[in-house]
Amino acid sequence: MAVISNERITVRVSEQIKQTLTAAADLTGVTLNQFLVQAALEKAEHNIEKDKLIRLSKNDAQVFFDALENPPEPNAKLINAVKNYRDMNQTKQDVIQQGIVLLDILAMSSKSKQQGKSKPIKKAFADIRNVLGITNKTGTTNEHE
Repeated sequence: MAVISNERITVRVSEQIKQTLTAAADLTGVTLNQFLVQAALEKAEHNIEKDKLIRLSKNDAQVFFDALENPPEPNAKLINAVKNYRDMNQTKQDVIQQGIVLLDILAMSSKSKQQGKSKPIKKAFADIRNVLGITNKTGTTNEHE
């Protein structure tokens, strides 16, 4: 079922403008409000559609399509930007993967404690350090320093 809304828009205009708009509405056989809404909507849709279009001269269009069909070789700045982007994304992926591993290890440690097998938290952290390649204060990753 369609929802009917009764939003209101008010406008103050001079008497001359109102007479012109009323005359135009009368010519089309609609009320002044219907005429105003229709005219404003047509103009709004036109402006929105116009904003979506890109207009190029023939020369500009030719340059554009030539660049698409025969792109220039990437320069050093572009190559470096792509490398930095890939490195950044790889770093994010590595951090996410390490976080998942960390959560898995903590979950296993928690399950062990719940099952009465009492895996010490020190061992869990040593396992995490080993997986992540992080050394502790003594410079080792093993819990048996």
